Amino acid sequence: MMPSMSSLPGGGTTGLLDGHGGTDAPVIVPSRCDSKPSKERPLDGARISVKDNVDVAGHKNTLCKRGEDLHPPADQHAACVSAMINASAIIVGKVKLQAMIMREESLECVQFFVPLNPRGDGNQAPAGSSHASAAGVASYEWLDYSFGSDGSYTIPPMKVPGYWSLHADGSGRKPAHYNGGFSIRPTTGILDTTGVVGQFE
Repeated sequence: MMPSMSSLPGGGTTGLLDGHGGTDAPVIVPSRCDSKPSKERPLDGARISVKDNVDVAGHKNTLCKRGEDLHPPADQHAACVSAMINASAIIVGKVKLQAMIMREESLECVQFFVPLNPRGDGNQAPAGSSHASAAGVASYEWLDYSFGSDGSYTIPPMKVPGYWSLHADGSGRKPAHYNGGFSIRPTTGILDTTGVVGQFE
């Protein structure tokens, strides 16, 4: 029997079952047939996944390492999750990221399986820290959006004769590009990041 989703204030819901970790929770996906986005409910019916460094009440963040299973589940939603639910979004699941957000390539992960790039030939990496966010949206018609993170960084110029450049990368934009989607990176400081685990340096 399929468990039912519980409604939350503002009309949004979570389709996650409490007590499951970030790797094995069943996904409950409602139909969009009854969705009616409006000014008051702009995300009505939107099915959204969140990157596994974003708190969802009752669930653990794995940060793509099994040691995080020793920590208790989040006791409240991250501010961004609450905002999406209040806008009537439906949070359908959490998706993988790079271990501890430390800029490993997705295929370097040894503790969790990597989603493959749906645009590739079955052997291409989805790239970047938010790789499962991008691969999920590109792969599943029932997933409308994914909330990831994008910690752009800059490395000092490479000290190679004749080669001086700054390297900038986007852990959300890069996988979106690789998987055939697009990503929006808001200006730093514009969103409340309470409940979001930041990049480890």
